Amino acid sequence: MYQTEKQLVRDFYAALESAPAESLSSVCLQYLTESCIWRGYYPFNEIRSPNVVGEMFWRPLREALQHMQRREDVFMAGFNRQAD
Repeated sequence: MYQTEKQLVRDFYAALESAPAESLSSVCLQYLTESCIWRGYYPFNEIRSPNVVGEMFWRPLREALQHMQRREDVFMAGFNRQAD
């Protein structure tokens, strides 16, 4: 179940890992919808633009941690229902 959706997320992370820092906004624009809501920790909080996610979160993180590695220990997918 949800294998297509999980592959899309894996493709997104692979594209982030292989793209140069200056292209991370383009990757976000390719994989995230314009109406996305990205929720992070302080000082990022809530971002509502794929381009801004790339420029304000991913690019500075990549530039700060040049040998950063992503490790997938657990990957779950399912329907996220909004509470009533």
